[in-house]
Amino acid sequence: MSPVTAHASDAEAMADYIRARIADGDGQPDAAAAAYAALLTAQPGDAAMALRAYRGGMAAGDKALALRAARVLVAQGALPAEGRLLLLAEAINASDWRAADRAVDALRDEGNFDFVGPVLRAWVHFGAGRKDALTFLEAPQTSGLTAAYAGEHRALLMIAGGHADQGVAILRTLPTSGTGFAGAAVRIAAASALVKGGRRADALAILTGNDPAVVAARSSLMAGKALNVRADTASRGAALLLMRLAEDIGGRQAGALSVSLARIATFLDPASDAAWVVTADLLRNQGNPGAALVAVSRINAKGPWRTQATDLRVALLAGSGDGVSALAAATVAAKARNASSGDFTRLGDLLSVDDRHADAVSAYRMAIAKAETEGAPAAWSHWLMLGSALKDAGDWDGAKAALEQALALAPDQPVILNYLGYSQLERRENLAEAETLIARANAISPDDASFIDSLGWAYHVRGQTKRAIETLERAVNVVPAESIMNEHLGDAYWAAGRRIEARYAWQSALVTADEDAAVRLKAKTDMGWTTATAAP
Repeated sequence: MSPVTAHASDAEAMADYIRARIADGDGQPDAAAAAYAALLTAQPGDAAMALRAYRGGMAAGDKALALRAARVLVAQGALPAEGRLLLLAEAINASDWRAADRAVDALRDEGNFDFVGPVLRAWVHFGAGRKDALTFLEAPQTSGLTAAYAGEHRALLMIAGGHADQGVAILRTLPTSGTGFAGAAVRIAAASALVKGGRRADALAILTGNDPAVVAARSSLMAGKALNVRADTASRGAALLLMRLAEDIGGRQAGALSVSLARIATFLDPASDAAWVVTADLLRNQGNPGAALVAVSRINAKGPWRTQATDLRVALLAGSGDGVSALAAATVAAKARNASSGDFTRLGDLLSVDDRHADAVSAYRMAIAKAETEGAPAAWSHWLMLGSALKDAGDWDGAKAALEQALALAPDQPVILNYLGYSQLERRENLAEAETLIARANAISPDDASFIDSLGWAYHVRGQTKRAIETLERAVNVVPAESIMNEHLGDAYWAAGRRIEARYAWQSALVTADEDAAVRLKAKTDMGWTTATAAP
């Protein structure tokens, strides 16, 4: 190569590098991936560039680029730990079972993801048609992490292998909440396979709980519809495992690793709505709304994950400042023929934010009615939101009844106890009962500053000034910048004759006060406390 040609090549590479970094910084993963692909072509042996290309490919969901870069990194001995999972996914998709065996061996030998090795090996053996797939999950697991994943995949493999009774029995022993999108996906996949095998009753029996996707799947089955969401291949089974792993890691810190794992799940099973939900959610949490919206667009608008898809789309639009489009999307979802309880709840939330409280009440009432038809009675949270909207709409009697219904459903839920108690304090009614409710909330969650503040305010309203000050000072020490807590403390100081401290507290409250509170705070800072300027 001539010096002139070499110089031109270097200049082009530098331009590609600059374009890639700018696109990365601007949250444009597709543009970044295109620039990294050009760099990888120009400098195929550069490990640093290959790593950037690999990360760029994963962020953008560009499987071809990620694989190209991964192969360069393998040759350089610089492949990131999850890169082995990408190579395994490619082997599984190609039904190259020997290569898949080698990839699982590498995971075991390198030790980074060895805890998912038994589950992956079981799916590889299942895909290869070997009869010993379940043996890898039947022996006692030496790792607690392995055991956490092994149960649900053992159940899936049993159902896929014709041992439905055993599979259903295992699923019935596993938690139905707190398992994220992937946990719901496992149950829906199992239910789909059971229905295909003529076991609709068993399918309905494992679709329990209030997860929106599970509720939608249950409603579909009750209406005689098929689910078409199965885990009957190695690709689909491994995808379920990786999306669960991505969620577990992303729950602690959304970063490149969790997004990469979710992307690999979509490479394994591009038709998996659950994988796209997990990917979109992680991308949103990572601060990449554009890529998250692209991922959301891959989710079937009529499938079990439609509620989560709309949740994500609305949150992404609202987060970008487009509240009008967010509300429009929520309204469309609520007007759809298959609208769910979650669709009306979402609409109610947005209407509440928009101060359209009467409309929010209507939406929450529809959410409660829909929940009853979906086979899962309305949760306490539905009644709490309805109560809040009724209160804001000026219907205190209706609000109190709704809040009491929420409390009846969840008598030890501190949020309800505090809200119902404080709402009565605001109206200066049932003060003894209000204090009792708030005290119960504090006993359940003693470190929650908002509950501590409510209790201190209850003491103040009931004339226990010394006790009120001690309690309110604790709340302010936990959250020094909270306006209402500082205002409460100032009012209590004033009642105790501590005028200078009261004004300091009110001035602190002014820093973060909203417009209405600021008028009240300025008045009593200047002129002193009056009944007209008392905190609510």
